[in-house]
Amino acid sequence: MLNTKTARRSRPWGTVLVATIVVVSAAFFSWELEKEASQRRHQQERMATSEQLNAIGARIQGTILHDIALTTGLAVEIAINPDSASDEFSRYAGVLLSNSDTTIVHTAVTQNLKITKVYPLAGNEEILGVDYRDYPVQLKIIETTMKYRAPFVSGPYDLIQGGTAFIIRMPILDEYEGGNSFISSVLDYQSLLDRTGLSDQNHPLAVTISAINPDEKEGRRFFGDAQILDQAPVYMTLQFPVGSWEIAALPKNGWAETSPRFANILPLPLLTLIAAIAVCYFKIRRDKESAKATRILQQSVKRFRSLFENASDGIFIIEQDRGHILNANEKAAQLLGASPEALKNRLFKNQFSTQNDKSIATNKNETTDLSNDATLPGLFQTRLIRDDGKTIPVEISTAKIEDGDTPLIIAHMRDITIRSRYEAELDSARLAAERANDLKSRFLANFSHEIRTPLNAIVGFSEIMRKGMFGEIKPTRYAEYAEDIHHSGKHLLEIINDILDLSRIEAGEMPLAMEWIDLSSFLEDCKRITAQLAKEKTISFACIPTTAPVMIYADPGRLRQILINLIGNAIKFTLPGGSVEVSGIVMENGGVDLIVRDTGIGMSEKHLKDAMRPFGQIASKKSVDQSGTGLGLTLSRALCQLQNIQFSIESEQDEGTIVRLCVMPDQTKLTAMPHAISNLANT
Repeated sequence: MLNTKTARRSRPWGTVLVATIVVVSAAFFSWELEKEASQRRHQQERMATSEQLNAIGARIQGTILHDIALTTGLAVEIAINPDSASDEFSRYAGVLLSNSDTTIVHTAVTQNLKITKVYPLAGNEEILGVDYRDYPVQLKIIETTMKYRAPFVSGPYDLIQGGTAFIIRMPILDEYEGGNSFISSVLDYQSLLDRTGLSDQNHPLAVTISAINPDEKEGRRFFGDAQILDQAPVYMTLQFPVGSWEIAALPKNGWAETSPRFANILPLPLLTLIAAIAVCYFKIRRDKESAKATRILQQSVKRFRSLFENASDGIFIIEQDRGHILNANEKAAQLLGASPEALKNRLFKNQFSTQNDKSIATNKNETTDLSNDATLPGLFQTRLIRDDGKTIPVEISTAKIEDGDTPLIIAHMRDITIRSRYEAELDSARLAAERANDLKSRFLANFSHEIRTPLNAIVGFSEIMRKGMFGEIKPTRYAEYAEDIHHSGKHLLEIINDILDLSRIEAGEMPLAMEWIDLSSFLEDCKRITAQLAKEKTISFACIPTTAPVMIYADPGRLRQILINLIGNAIKFTLPGGSVEVSGIVMENGGVDLIVRDTGIGMSEKHLKDAMRPFGQIASKKSVDQSGTGLGLTLSRALCQLQNIQFSIESEQDEGTIVRLCVMPDQTKLTAMPHAISNLANT
């Protein structure tokens, strides 16, 4: 016990020691990282400054070398024509300099140390005839030029005629006048600075430039602040034929701080310290949670074992890679007719029949091989082979579970023998119902056909008796009976015709005689047939012609049956004094809408659903004729579907009804030219 307590007391100090070492190590590591990062930032800044300095140097060197080349060309011309007049020199110099992008503002020829020619002369008259022997400083530069017999850039100087400039001196190489002849080109100082951008106050670099003559040990600074040289600037040397320029530069605001930043060093050790404290805290917490998790896991295992053993379905635990059964519950053993121990290490897929019953659906891969993840999770039906050789239909659901590095499959198996029997019985009942429905349709069609023959005789003979074609019927009561027989027989014939048509449609035996119909005359025919019925009920009946002459492709007999049926319904359910309107409208897409509109009693949404069912009738308290079989709307809609005509109905109680027949554009065609249609619309 003592040793255990001592060990427990020493753990926090050990953790503190380890945390201290880690924090100190993190601080040292952070210091080194920041120092390296600081050096890297400084190096990147120097590289960026060097790239900018290279651009400046390239522009300076390129400009001066270009002007040296022009000066050399003038020197060659003077060497070839030493006795050329001033006008000839001015003409040549003007042509050469005017065609070049140069900083040369004027040039002069010196013979025997005396200026003899100047271009341009205007503004430079006072230097013509100047003798360099009177200018010791310039004479020293001239001696250097003659010594190296190459172009020499010097300056900047304050010119006699005003301004500041560099001077390029190029010896004339014909030893003319004892070798003291040369040509001088004056470069504008400000123009050179403008070309390089150094005259810009917003330039990002602070630059200093020094000229180094070959006979001098130290250079002469002529541009920039000398303090730049004390701040470890970036250097660049520009080489010229005689001498060189050294350029030094650094950022205008100086180099960025190069020492490690404390703010960048602090986070890592601070975070490490926080992490160490957190580790200590979470370690204690983890130990508590681990103990709790162990208890929960044990309880979960116990619950799973209880569910596994007492489940009503057979459960298998299967090794996915090899497909062997690792464990099975008691119900699974009962399904196979074996003990749970006997099922272990069996190959799972060998427990099933390879020939499935056609009435049993299988999974999409039609296999019980579960080694392929594409089949998981899965649900399929197959036949299980029991140990006694019998097979039973089963339904299996599978899912993948993980147990360490071993992929496992859990499979739930259920005996579906009773369900399969019920499904088979349901399929048989469905087929029987379909056959019965087919027989019903054929029976109605045959029955209606057979009953119409005697019914036509009854209607025909009652018509003869009603009209007294073979003499007056006495007593008159018999004539009234004949009238009733004729009216009832005709009504019954109409009902039978509707039943026959509906049966033929359901049986798919309704013939159609499709042809092109002139819509305007067709609507007039329908109006003539139904006008008398509207007149008897004192209902206003109007037929509005189409907006343009149009023909539609349909069966004229069936379409007439539809319209007369719809008009008859509209008149039937409209009270005296109301109105019924039939119209045809040519739509923008080329289709045609046939509309039957009335101001009758209308229908609620519920009544409308009832009216659209076969034999559906609407009970109304209003004084309207309730006769009929309730097949009118059903038959009309079915006939429209046969002819590819869209049927729709809108109705509101006490507001009337609108029935719309939409003929598709491919079943219509205009019978007049477009301009004629336009004129008709305008009138």
